[in-house]
Amino acid sequence: MKKKEIYSYLIDFAPLIFLLIIIIPVAIWINPQLISRFLGQTSHISQYGYLDLEHYIDIAQGLKKESYMTAFFPLWPFLIRQFNHSFNLDIYKTSIFASSIFGIIAFIVSRYVISNLTSKKFIISTTWALYVLSPMTVFFFAGYTEPIFALQSWIFFLCIIRLFSSPEQDNLSFLAFSIVLLFISIGLALTRPILIQTIFSTFATISSLLIFRNRQLQRYLLRVINISFIILLGTIIGYSIYGSILTNEGFRFFEPFYAQEVWNKSFGIRPIYLLTSRSSLIDLWGLYYPLILYASYLSCLRVKFKSLLILPFYNLPLTLLYPPIGILWGAFSKKIVPSKSESNLQRETTILNDLGYLEFIFLYAMFFSISHSSICFLTQPDYMRSLGRYIFGQPYFYVALSIYLENFTINHVNHKKVTIFASLLISCLYLLKNFVEFGSARLSP
Repeated sequence: MKKKEIYSYLIDFAPLIFLLIIIIPVAIWINPQLISRFLGQTSHISQYGYLDLEHYIDIAQGLKKESYMTAFFPLWPFLIRQFNHSFNLDIYKTSIFASSIFGIIAFIVSRYVISNLTSKKFIISTTWALYVLSPMTVFFFAGYTEPIFALQSWIFFLCIIRLFSSPEQDNLSFLAFSIVLLFISIGLALTRPILIQTIFSTFATISSLLIFRNRQLQRYLLRVINISFIILLGTIIGYSIYGSILTNEGFRFFEPFYAQEVWNKSFGIRPIYLLTSRSSLIDLWGLYYPLILYASYLSCLRVKFKSLLILPFYNLPLTLLYPPIGILWGAFSKKIVPSKSESNLQRETTILNDLGYLEFIFLYAMFFSISHSSICFLTQPDYMRSLGRYIFGQPYFYVALSIYLENFTINHVNHKKVTIFASLLISCLYLLKNFVEFGSARLSP
């Protein structure tokens, strides 16, 4: 391999290299206890040692089936059990090692998928760096479900891309990717509770396309319906498998939904969450960021209330740091919204027309993120903890972000490179903090 090729690979994979040889070693230098966490030598749930992993290991070993069986889905415990039979290691070491390997593979696959979503190298590198260096990356090395769920999700989107781009006459290729998408959808439904999110995302995406993009949708409407059907079918089959397992164990088929009260959840509208998540700041970001993407998308359509939709972009750095203040800044700003010329309106319409099937992917990924945010907003009475994990520890937000950065920032984001650099810096510092706290068992779930 030539030196130029090696240099190119180093540049392409710089975020992952930076994570492995800078972020993690510095975290270990600050808090050497992190080594014992990585080696699975500390496992006290009362100290939040591994929290979720504790429950997955209990299920893998056939212990504590009661309430844990209603919130922790069976695929990851099954894999832990299989890996534990294959490796002569303590089950904690096996779990953390397996999740770390899955996580690194997911990162590598994600770069390839993102390169299929956008043609601009800067956007590929930016999105991938934000994903790899997300503050929630710490959970990829803690034995949680983030890595296996992420790997499946990236393959999920790759299948959708191939199904849309596959020639109509190539029925064999379409059938093969359809089967893979079906099994991946089943696997995702066996890894985490995504039944409601998938149903909402699918129908919201199709509805948006039909309402806003009726004419342009005709050329790929049949594939949208086919792909949506496969996703829904796989998700329903996956949950049905889990429901059957629950029934055989003496629980109800929909026990996870009944058991939400056990986990101190209740339905309600809590306006305070618009100002504070009552937990980590990243949870508040997780509530707002997907909605900001959607607002930008809607503002490119010929819809009413465009002046409200672009409020977050008057002072985007402030909005990204603390969304409520940034949006209020826009609302009370004396800056006049410039009226768009016919050429600008035509340019926005052209961009949306050129999106093609990427519009389906963007909307599905964005609605999936919004569904997670909405569930936390409406069901958690005390705080919105873990919302940051659901948004920034999963691929869906970054899939939508990669398409957004190329297509919807034209009139909204000034000083794009400065904003991205600042976001990366904050993300890296937050990630370093999380690794240090993980070493001391202070990492929030």
